[in-house]
Amino acid sequence: MRDILMPSGDGDLRLYRYFRESGDHLHLVEVYGSDNLQFDVYEMEKDHSGWFVKYQVDLNPVAAAFPEMVRGYADPIDLHSYAFSILCVVHEETDEDSFMVLHLPNKARRYNFKDNSFRKLHDFAPLRSRVGVGGDSSLEFEYFDAYQFIESFACV
Repeated sequence: MRDILMPSGDGDLRLYRYFRESGDHLHLVEVYGSDNLQFDVYEMEKDHSGWFVKYQVDLNPVAAAFPEMVRGYADPIDLHSYAFSILCVVHEETDEDSFMVLHLPNKARRYNFKDNSFRKLHDFAPLRSRVGVGGDSSLEFEYFDAYQFIESFACV
């Protein structure tokens, strides 16, 4: 066991949005500030000596296409101004094929790192508010709720 140095930031509020492994690569996403839709996806060096920027992400076009991402209220529990979570970063054989799965309110979208495009994976039925008042739930899932499919001969 040893300490892992975190990427150095610019002093803003650091919000960790994702920390997980894919294809034997450890990824970290931290967003600086609560209203920032541009961030880096870091990858751990093979020798575990530190982090490097693997992908640069700009979700402004996603927010423009899905205005329901913008929160019109201040949530004291969730400091994020935009309703999205990163379900997984998928490391493929080539960087051109690697992508990220985003969860937006009632939607799952695939975000391509190479050209910043996004496409539909699934639309979820809106949830009713838990307090009996109508409305959609902002987000149901976080990255710790999602698991990558791995082909296997084992019965699960």
